[in-house]
Amino acid sequence: MKRKILLLFNLLLFVFSTGCRESFAQQKKINIQINAISNQLLYASNHVKGAASEKKYSVIQSSSINKTTHEAMVVKIIADYITSLNISGDENLKIPVHPGWQYYAIGKKEFEDFDLMMMYSDFLECKTKGRAKGYLKLLPATRFGPPEKSYYTEDQITNIPGIISNNFGKGKSVFIPWLIGTQYNFKAHYAHKELFISAMKNLLKINHAIITNASPLVEMTWMANRNVAFEWIGMLNNTGQIGTSLQQPVVIHNTTLRFKPLKPVKEIKVMRAGTSIDFKQKDGRVECVVPEVNDFGMIPGLYN
Repeated sequence: MKRKILLLFNLLLFVFSTGCRESFAQQKKINIQINAISNQLLYASNHVKGAASEKKYSVIQSSSINKTTHEAMVVKIIADYITSLNISGDENLKIPVHPGWQYYAIGKKEFEDFDLMMMYSDFLECKTKGRAKGYLKLLPATRFGPPEKSYYTEDQITNIPGIISNNFGKGKSVFIPWLIGTQYNFKAHYAHKELFISAMKNLLKINHAIITNASPLVEMTWMANRNVAFEWIGMLNNTGQIGTSLQQPVVIHNTTLRFKPLKPVKEIKVMRAGTSIDFKQKDGRVECVVPEVNDFGMIPGLYN
């Protein structure tokens, strides 16, 4: 059996200092080294070069990771796991205290645990034009099963993007040319969720409207009434859902909510308990703690 797979570049990137004591922000010469000639490594190398050039760094690219260099910083991009283990103990290996462009999007935090994303849905093959940027690469048909059967070769990797972003004027857009919502509903795989959240946060730069310590099993909505007389946060406790059956949910205690209201708030209530709760306001944000959520809760904030 074969399935389509989206490939995430999760290469290993090492930053070395060749003896210079300056901070990374002060080092203006960079040597980018790759351990093999391949489209994957060249793609990563060129993007690191582009990011470095934007910061006015002088860049040299090399196809050998063992080349002697006098540049203050050396970036080694490696696709070979064994090689990466051998050099990871190098005493010159440095990790910046404040990661900046050096930690380019080669295995971002959201994708550090996986480099393949399985996909069962229809897929619209696209080509980017102008300033549009493509991310991920499609593996059209790949076997799955035991390790000796579920491999792929480099020549199977296409340049067909799995997600596309573009900026126009003050607007930003992200297009996912496959049914990511259907896929998540079908398999509920965390990779699909991470991709969607990452696109919202890193590509569209959308900040969280509500900051909370709630369990992912608490579904929240935040709305204002039509007359803008108050706003409310709805909390749906999904802990009792098992497949298609609904059981008694587990009571969730002491959920912290922090949000920025449309207007100054004078009172926050817990509708099911019929009581008001304490809150504090700072820097335009309101913070409160909801004592408990049973099957659902409604937390209105009343304006001054």
